[in-house]
Amino acid sequence: MKIRKHGSISGVAEQQELEEAIELAEAQIGSKMNPDDGGGLIAQGRKQLAIQAQERQLNAITKATDRDVVAQAEDYRPAEIARPGGKNVTEIDQARAQQDEAWQRLDTLRLAAFDAQTVGANPVLVDRADARVAQFVGRTVELPQERVVLDPEGKGLKLLQPGMQRATDRYSGESYAWDVSSYSACYVVRDRLGEVDTDAAQPLCASFVKNGHCSLGQRCAWRHASQQPGDRIREPIQPRDS
Repeated sequence: MKIRKHGSISGVAEQQELEEAIELAEAQIGSKMNPDDGGGLIAQGRKQLAIQAQERQLNAITKATDRDVVAQAEDYRPAEIARPGGKNVTEIDQARAQQDEAWQRLDTLRLAAFDAQTVGANPVLVDRADARVAQFVGRTVELPQERVVLDPEGKGLKLLQPGMQRATDRYSGESYAWDVSSYSACYVVRDRLGEVDTDAAQPLCASFVKNGHCSLGQRCAWRHASQQPGDRIREPIQPRDS
């Protein structure tokens, strides 16, 4: 009745109550309840428990990417280092390994968000996961070429779905996608392509962060928003073509 009234349940206590109700219903379905009605209620309860499990998983995975987003916000200063990642081969290899691990967590997050949306999880949690993906991608200085493709509809770059990577035929020069687990060439599943949006990850305007306003207004090249952990801050500038 709570599920029917509110659309969902929340909290450990209500989850335990639902589990106990399902066990009781299964025990009494033959004697005190109509099998059809009882089966429907049990199925509804189990679906709610499945949704809650997906939401918990999505929250945990989103939390696991907190440090990744902050790490991606570190400034890229080519004048101070030999190349992105470090001053020597060892540091560069370590940086690459850390980057690979971060992208694997990102893929896990994208899959979890898709699964949660499929079962009907809280849209707020799914939107939060999508925003985390956008933050991470937007703050990546150099996107891994094997993870992005040109949008089939001509709308810039798109992220390949988790488990897929891009490669280039050494003879024809044409790009194709392949499945990481089976090493087989695959078609790109368009509805599973992710967004590559850098607007939300641009540096913040230092004047706006400090004073709450900027004299350049909309002409300022940087974002006018509240500072969040990992955000970069730059002095306000006006693009030349403005």
